[in-house]
Amino acid sequence: YSQSLQSISYIVSPAVAALLYSVWELNAIIAIDVLGAVIASITVAIVRIPKLGDRVQSLDPNFIREMQEGMAVLRQNKGLFALLLVGTLYMF
Repeated sequence: YSQSLQSISYIVSPAVAALLYSVWELNAIIAIDVLGAVIASITVAIVRIPKLGDRVQSLDPNFIREMQEGMAVLRQNKGLFALLLVGTLYMF
């Protein structure tokens, strides 16, 4: 999904930029760009990242155990499973 949006933005962006440049001066376009960056930065700054508890993990990775834990998370979170399924089907 995100790859198609990115591809579309690569095609549409130059056309939108040309349209904006014909309507406004370059200073106004740069001001809009800076405003967008400020809004994005504020949005990222507002997001709260929860602190993780002190959990002791084994240092050696175990592929099978990690796959089992991942499947357990997917079984618990149906929305995440649906998102993964739709993304997988979309890539084919």
